[in-house]
Amino acid sequence: MDLHAPKPRGRGVSIRDLSVQFRTPSGSVVHAASNVELDVAPGECVVVLGESGSGKSVTARATMGLLEPNAHIASGSITLDGTELLPPGRAIEAARGRRISMVFQDSLSALNPVHTVGAQIAEMFQVHGKLSTRRARQETIQLMRKVAIPDPDRRFRAYPHQLSGGMRQRIVIAMALALHPQVLIADEPTTALDVTVQAGILDLLLGLVREEGMGLLFITHDVGVAAEIADRVVVMYAGSVVEAGTVEQVLVRPRHPYTRGLLQTAPSVSHARRDQPIAGSLPDPADLPTGCAFQERCPVAVPECHQVRPALLPVGGGQQVACHVEGADDD
Repeated sequence: MDLHAPKPRGRGVSIRDLSVQFRTPSGSVVHAASNVELDVAPGECVVVLGESGSGKSVTARATMGLLEPNAHIASGSITLDGTELLPPGRAIEAARGRRISMVFQDSLSALNPVHTVGAQIAEMFQVHGKLSTRRARQETIQLMRKVAIPDPDRRFRAYPHQLSGGMRQRIVIAMALALHPQVLIADEPTTALDVTVQAGILDLLLGLVREEGMGLLFITHDVGVAAEIADRVVVMYAGSVVEAGTVEQVLVRPRHPYTRGLLQTAPSVSHARRDQPIAGSLPDPADLPTGCAFQERCPVAVPECHQVRPALLPVGGGQQVACHVEGADDD
């Protein structure tokens, strides 16, 4: 197996009408994701933006086939380079790691504390690449250099607790990139890191995506991060996509009131004089209101917002918005 041979990048990931539900011990149904649609093309960074509980991570885990046992995919299609990954089974198991991979938020939990980090990366090459122990070590050292880990020969023998948070996150990224996947999903990979380390991780991810030609699906609640790395932005609220478009469209000329509210919480992006948090909180996903889920927090809601759920519709230039007030097509 030639691990360095260029791989065709294919058509990336396409998610259509994805709805994910969870059944609680009390028997109620939590609507964690509803009719989600998004695409990630080769060499493109798509940022999914929204508050905690908006459905971002559920969408990512559904794409990887890593949902909890009490989760149920009620509808939808997820394809990778045209191959259907739903329902979860052999297709996603064959693709996971090789063609699509994921970087998790908590690097310490993602790593096995009783094995060295080098051994954990090398295992990817030995199990999936069928390489000898010696060749797997060589590939691991090379990959550790690629993700800017200093003195990789020494760090190969380190245990996770012996490394800093930023260094552990680079190890997790190395594991995700080991088999040159077509698509990389990063779920809040910089949230627990300080600003300087976060900047280094973001630069690393973007550089590797450009170099490898991978698609990057980046999950975050941080508007500043989205502005820095995104080609396109998908904004989610209460399990649904409420706005999508290029980074300039969504973060410079937002059409949805929720997106505008998010921007008000990030002065560096919105040029606001002070943080202006969105009033209220996310609705209970087990008891979503009729109509628009954002209605109770929305400053421009009209009666229709309380009666009919808005569809995600085009508003010109490829931008899409789910809003009765702001959703008129400009074309």
